[in-house]
Amino acid sequence: MNWKINKNFRKLIKLPLPYFEISDQNPNFPPAYFADSDGLVAVGGDLTAEKLLEAYTCGIYFWHHPMKRIQWWSPDPRLVIRLKDFEPSEDFCELQKAYSFYWDTKLQTVLDFCKQTHNQDGRWTHASVTGRMARSFEALHQRGVLKTAAVYLEDCLVAGIIGVALGRMFFGEYLVSSDSEANRFCMQSVLQTLKREKFEIIDLQKETMAMESMIPDEMSRLEFVNLCKEKTKN
Repeated sequence: MNWKINKNFRKLIKLPLPYFEISDQNPNFPPAYFADSDGLVAVGGDLTAEKLLEAYTCGIYFWHHPMKRIQWWSPDPRLVIRLKDFEPSEDFCELQKAYSFYWDTKLQTVLDFCKQTHNQDGRWTHASVTGRMARSFEALHQRGVLKTAAVYLEDCLVAGIIGVALGRMFFGEYLVSSDSEANRFCMQSVLQTLKREKFEIIDLQKETMAMESMIPDEMSRLEFVNLCKEKTKN
């Protein structure tokens, strides 16, 4: 397979190495180990459910800035949580008394919360939730693989998580909150739920979903990609 290298775009965004361009002529991802030193694997393509599922199983995730082309990443090392090692904090039971946790029932509500948090002041960033991304998440949800978590304080949504569950792996996409304790409770509740459902690994990508109170493991790209090939199968 030959992937097209676009050197002009490389100069425009000052990439250290040529990147691989996904196009109609070259629609497949290159191997994740083709990534540059920052973890960039390829640019281009689309955000269809099929393309996203292909990416997850290859150990690749997307960053999408609305004003730029889609970027596909596989950093080395990868931040993960091994669920066999997870135990809830000592105050988890107290947090359960303060907050309400909902699993896989609040997609639109959590998406709206993400938009309110990240689509602010007319500025677009990699964290912004575009209409195209929302449609992709909805398509994944219809396939039964996109999961959401929502945490409420009384009647107010204060934390949420969006991620993709494939086989025995969970790929975190968004963690959003307006309350640090709710944030911690949300993450622990998701970990507890996934562990109970026999999941093994949560992918945190880079530092996006990591928290000071929960130190993730670093996993080499090679090990992570091999796990994706093995553990994303049902």
